Parts: sequence; structure tokens; C-alpha cells
Amino acid sequence: MSVREIQQFIDYVIRKYNCIDYPAATTYYESYGKMVIALNANTGSEYDIEEDTFGKDYRCYKTMIRELCFAKGYGSMERVLSLPEADRRRLGQMLMRETGASEKEVAKLLRL
Repeated sequence: MSVREIQQFIDYVIRKYNCIDYPAATTYYESYGKMVIALNANTGSEYDIEEDTFGKDYRCYKTMIRELCFAKGYGSMERVLSLPEADRRRLGQMLMRETGASEKEVAKLLRL
């Protein structure tokens, strides 16, 4: 992946999995700074994110992203994910045909 693709993927993961309401969480601590210290003090498996797995090979996502962003001209996954669900479903069918990705992999990438 190019540096830009990696940065887009990191941004996507952070937006998808960041479930913290920071203003609400801050009310449990005396200040935002103390909250950050407390959160950083926690170590271990509490940060593990359970997710469906279907193998450890994520190359299919790289292939699908490349197909959408470059070959189909969308430019970024943000643009793709902002499309209406019906359009994303049509893109999903195309991705399964052209990349050989499974329905589950396509659904996960396109948030279907």
C-alpha cells in the first residue's frame, strides 16, 4: 500500500472503532489530563478488539480498495463509504466479480 493508502486505512480504523464519548468520559475524572493519564495506565487485553475473522490474509482489502479508489476513480474510501447503501451494494457485486472477494469481506469493507 502507498503511504496515502495506509493513512486512509488508519483513519478508517480509528473512526470505525473509536467508541469513546470524550466529553462524557471526562466527567468521571477531575480533568481531561487526569483521564488521559488513567487511560494510559491501563495495559493488557482490555484494548483487544474482538472482530469476525476469516483468515489472517488481508490482501483482499488492499485489492478491493485499489480497485475502487484507482481503477473505478473514487479516489478515497471516504467517498465510497459516503455513497447510498444501494450504490455500495452494486459496488459490492462488482468487487466480488472482479476481485474474487467473498460476500463477507465485501460487506465488511463497504459497511453493508
